[in-house]
Amino acid sequence: MIPSPASRILSCCSIALSTASAWNSIIRAAVDCGRCLEALQVYGRMRRAGAPPDNLTFPFVVKACAKLSDVRTGQAAHANAVKSPFWPDVFVQTALVDMYLKCGYMALACDLFDGMPKKDVAAWNVMMSGFVQMGCLRRILDHFFKMRLEEFVPDSITVLLLTQACAVERSLHTVRSVHSLGMQMGVGSDVTVANTWISAYSKCGDLYSAELVFGEIPLSNQTIVSWNSMIAGYAQLGRLNNAIACFLEMCRRGTRPDVSTMPRKTCVSWTAMIDGYALKGDIDGAMDVFHDMQGAGEKPDCATIVAVLSACGRTGAITLGRLINEYAVGNGFDDEIMVCNALLSMYMKCGTSVEAQRLFRNMSKRTLVSWTTMISGYAMNGEFEEALDHFSQMVESGMKPNQITFLAVLQACTHAGFLEKGLEYYGMMTEVHKIFPGLEHYACMVDLLGRKGQVRQALELVQSMPVKPDAVVWGALLGACITHHEIEVGEYASRHLFEIEPQTAVPYVSMANVYASRGRWDGVAKIRTMMREQGTKKSPGQSSVHVDDHLHVFSAQDTIHPEIFRVYQVLHGLYLLMRKADSKV
Repeated sequence: MIPSPASRILSCCSIALSTASAWNSIIRAAVDCGRCLEALQVYGRMRRAGAPPDNLTFPFVVKACAKLSDVRTGQAAHANAVKSPFWPDVFVQTALVDMYLKCGYMALACDLFDGMPKKDVAAWNVMMSGFVQMGCLRRILDHFFKMRLEEFVPDSITVLLLTQACAVERSLHTVRSVHSLGMQMGVGSDVTVANTWISAYSKCGDLYSAELVFGEIPLSNQTIVSWNSMIAGYAQLGRLNNAIACFLEMCRRGTRPDVSTMPRKTCVSWTAMIDGYALKGDIDGAMDVFHDMQGAGEKPDCATIVAVLSACGRTGAITLGRLINEYAVGNGFDDEIMVCNALLSMYMKCGTSVEAQRLFRNMSKRTLVSWTTMISGYAMNGEFEEALDHFSQMVESGMKPNQITFLAVLQACTHAGFLEKGLEYYGMMTEVHKIFPGLEHYACMVDLLGRKGQVRQALELVQSMPVKPDAVVWGALLGACITHHEIEVGEYASRHLFEIEPQTAVPYVSMANVYASRGRWDGVAKIRTMMREQGTKKSPGQSSVHVDDHLHVFSAQDTIHPEIFRVYQVLHGLYLLMRKADSKV
């Protein structure tokens, strides 16, 4: 067995290890090489040798803990740091905040950060980075505004993090605001920041702005990342000719492509195309690319199978999903946990929980994703008791739930109307597991309280939220008002929704329904006037069905489908049967 670099250094230099800097060098080298467990072992040996750690030791150690998600050792290092003379060091405290965030302990990170007597911009950025991982744009913005109120000057990293958060949320308006802020700060010349803006604009569907940012980067500063961001933007939005032209221009200007650029069709590029069709819900396009990929002699990998299964799950194509399951087994992918989890998700989304349960029982290894997929799937299919039973089994097995797991549990309680259980699980999440609730958790609790008629309590919860409620939270409150004819609270909720989404028809229609339920036709007329003034139009809803492995999409009053007359005949027959059944009740 070949000894590790850390072990070799320790065996050769044990006599010289009398100073913290010597130990730090070994710990840092182990962390940098990815041998984080060895780094912690060296730290333990350092403690046993009586060598006192310094302000650099603790950051290296907690960095190793973060990479291993070893929060217990991280907390021990935290306790040692508090007892040391280096505890006031902002670098030490920031490293601990970062460790808690990366291990998923948001509440502990927030408490530590709030208690820091001294902060710098790096500490603020670390907190913002944690919020980016959560995908919580509102929390990031609130944190940024608080940072500005305390007169800290943001830097290029701050702008990068804000931009990344906006890209995750697909918030074009906020991307533009952050772009403007960055230009005012003078960080627009930073090519890394500019590359992030290109990527964010592309993800938000604004290729024009992405092209403008790309064009403003001096030719001498354009990097392979700049070109890749632009090419990826074109590809994501289906502008393949533009992507190819951009690639050729890059080559003409002397920039060599790297592994991230798609000069030829690889497994990665085929999978990206399949994933793109999956996100659009185009199962036929996804399968065409999958077959073309095999025809071209390119062997699919795990990610490819997952992308195809995602397309099947999104469109309810259970027959195709079963065929892909057989393909996965025949090609040795059935032992891959990522594929197994994708199969669980596909079966649940197609409404076949029995097949998902059979697969789940036969899995040799189950991860948190496996358990969470089952819980979420049962909740989605109306099997609420099964969802909660699986959560109990998961906890009993020693698996620790995360934010997504608790979201699935709360959704099960919400749709089942289990108010007491919902409150119990919410308390377990926040008090026992110290998991900070996100906007979706609050929306679930508001919905649950509203369904049980406790509209005022739901309003109190919204008003007490530490983060700014979004459209989903206000929509849940407004939905409760529709059910229970609460005009006053409904007006309050709808005003906030009108501010957040002035062009979206849903809050207007919902509020009109609240007025109509109480015979307030003046209110209905007022809502219609507001819609006309805002230019708001109600888009027709769509439904889809699979027939002979082809997806058929319908909208209200559809007359385009070639079989539409037969469809209406069947619908009329079903309507008559329903009326006949009602008359017998």
